[in-house]
Amino acid sequence: MSKALKKISAIVIAFTLLFSLTACQVKSKVDEDAPQASITANWTYDHATNKGEYVPRFVFDVDSKLPHFQSDGTNFTMNIVPDNVYTGTVEKIDDSKYVLHKEGSDKTLDVSIVGNSLTLHVSDDTNVVFVVKE
Repeated sequence: MSKALKKISAIVIAFTLLFSLTACQVKSKVDEDAPQASITANWTYDHATNKGEYVPRFVFDVDSKLPHFQSDGTNFTMNIVPDNVYTGTVEKIDDSKYVLHKEGSDKTLDVSIVGNSLTLHVSDDTNVVFVVKE
């Protein structure tokens, strides 16, 4: 095979891989017009923003490696990375805003619910978004 053909083949393979990885993103299921969900709903990870950059969920993501959130309305359990599970209490501000109080700490985390989505506001430009599991 000639050098030119090898270079062209390498470029085609690189673009094919790039496009196939991009196609593996799961489309966000956030629906702000859906009926207002409850903090006690069954939540599943949808996407995140990290320092303002969109972080999608991918088709081949293993559920155990994804962020999780659950609450009975009084207490919560959550993780953003698999090995760091946080627990604590939930303070309801109104039907769409909550404050999570981490057990054994004075740290808090704001939560907002709009339609079928729950957003953990980690910082001004970093959020983790969950949607009601279908």
